[in-house]
Amino acid sequence: VQLFQPVESPHQIDRRFGDLVEQAGQIISIKVPSSTDEEGNLVVLRMPVVPYGWVTLAEFREEDMSCVRCYFNRPYDRESEFQMTWGRVHREALDLDSWLTEVGSLLGELSEAQENVKEALQHYDNSSDPLALPSVVARNAARSKATDKLVTFLSLLDDTKLEGKSWKFDGDRQKQVDVLRLRLDGLKVGTEFLASEKIGKLKEQRRNTRDHLQKVEDIQHDLKKARRYDEDEDDYNPEKIQKLERKLKKAKTDAQQAEKDLQKLKAETSKLASEHAPEMLPAIASLFQKEIKQALNNLKNVSQARILQVFSMDRSLMSYDQTREDMKQMSKPQARHKILEGSYQGYPCVLKFFDTENHSSITNFMKEVVLHEKLKSPLVVELQAAFVDFSLHAGVLHFKRYKCDMHQWASAGGKTI
Repeated sequence: VQLFQPVESPHQIDRRFGDLVEQAGQIISIKVPSSTDEEGNLVVLRMPVVPYGWVTLAEFREEDMSCVRCYFNRPYDRESEFQMTWGRVHREALDLDSWLTEVGSLLGELSEAQENVKEALQHYDNSSDPLALPSVVARNAARSKATDKLVTFLSLLDDTKLEGKSWKFDGDRQKQVDVLRLRLDGLKVGTEFLASEKIGKLKEQRRNTRDHLQKVEDIQHDLKKARRYDEDEDDYNPEKIQKLERKLKKAKTDAQQAEKDLQKLKAETSKLASEHAPEMLPAIASLFQKEIKQALNNLKNVSQARILQVFSMDRSLMSYDQTREDMKQMSKPQARHKILEGSYQGYPCVLKFFDTENHSSITNFMKEVVLHEKLKSPLVVELQAAFVDFSLHAGVLHFKRYKCDMHQWASAGGKTI
């Protein structure tokens, strides 16, 4: 130990050791509860000693800084040749409580910077690189600063952990630290988020999905041609029809899986972008058809994020297990919105249709998607997917099909809540 000598007598001073002031930046102070009520809260001074690790120098009552346990002599300042007080050591040391406050302040500045990015995106016209927006640059700097400070703080806290003690001064500091560790994980995700790579994967998966859907369309066309002939005609070929039906079933299954993979990747990317890099939401939205992109641009940033969670870029009614004609109609003929019952990948579902003949209708449909995304409750049927089928000029909401029937239940004497 270069700075201190273990106490042999309360008044011993050994002047052979170095100047504490030169090493004060390596000493930290931490407030902890005492093991006894008489001592009250304690201020503990800790210091790294290479290669032995961290040692406790002394423990003091916080109210009057009187020494409870001093494991080393008070330091000796060789320049002024007087014995320093532990109070001065405490003032020179790094206060972890102050660091905690500073970390919280930096995280607050980061949250404010992120909100500034979202505000700037409301006026973004796609004429420049969103990554070059001043608010994005400022947010990145704030995130880097907060991350560095938090990493250093948590490392210090881990290194100086006191045996058998919890850091619980002035509230449950340990719980605050646990929250900060989770926050650090999020900051690292934001720092390491490679937007261009994610967008590239989205484009690749979208091309794959479109190829599968085109294959379904081609087989449907061939099957329709094969079915034109009556059984008594020479060109009627039942084996060919059966073969095409098997191919169609396989092609639909592959298309459904490709669309499912695309939807999952898009939802994950959109969530990451919304939380860590909202400046990338316009790039994700640009993958949509022109009409949908225009409708998305008319919505607020938070609404765009909600839509991107459930919106399927390349799904159409052709993706479902049945054709539109084979689905069961649940709505009345005069109903404003047609509702059909069908299945997707073998799972029963209900589809609600919205007319999208013009652009304003697509915008209204997008608002409907946002509304359903906000309705998160055990008593509300969850929206599982949404898409626009341009061949039908319709926006479609996809819900899980439940076995219960409200009309049947009420008719049987069921009581409302």
